[in-house]
Amino acid sequence: RPSDLPWQGFGVEWDPTWWQTASRDSGYDSAGWRLTLARLDSLGPTPVRMMLHLKWFTQDPTLKTWTWNGPNARSVLAHLDELKARDIPVLVCEWGWAARPKAGEQLFSRADDTLQAVGIARLLRELVVDRGYSNIRWYSVGNEPESEMRATAGDIAWTRLTESVYERL
Repeated sequence: RPSDLPWQGFGVEWDPTWWQTASRDSGYDSAGWRLTLARLDSLGPTPVRMMLHLKWFTQDPTLKTWTWNGPNARSVLAHLDELKARDIPVLVCEWGWAARPKAGEQLFSRADDTLQAVGIARLLRELVVDRGYSNIRWYSVGNEPESEMRATAGDIAWTRLTESVYERL
C-alpha cells in the first residue's frame, strides 16, 4: 500500500536533449541551460528519470562502432555531469527502444534481439564503470513498455529483453 512506503522525495523527468542539434537549432542556449540548472537546484529532486536512445551512441547494429563524441552523446553526458555533481540518483531507460516499428528508426528487427541487450549492457558499463556515473542506480527497459511493446512484440519480448540485459550486467 502506498501509505506504508517511506517518503522518498520528489522526482523529475529530465530528457537529455538540451545540447542536441535540434534543440540548439530551436534556440536552446547557455543562458537557458543556466536557468534550467537553477531550477533543478531549487527543486532538489531525488531521483531523476532520464530517457535515452542506444542509437545516440551507436548507429551500428553489429555494435562494433560507437560514437561517444557526437552531439547526442555529448548532450547526455552534459546532463549526467550536472546530476553527478549534485549527487542526484538517476534512473535511465531506453526511450522507445532501438527496435521501433517505424521504418528507418530501428537498429534491430525485434524488440528482444540479443544484440540490443548486449548494446544496453555495453552502454551502461561505459556510463557507470568507465565514465564514473555511479549515480546511475537503475535501468528500465523501455520508456512505456505497455504501449511500446504492444507496437512491437508484446510482454514476452519485454520480459526476454529485461532478462537478457540482466544476464549481461
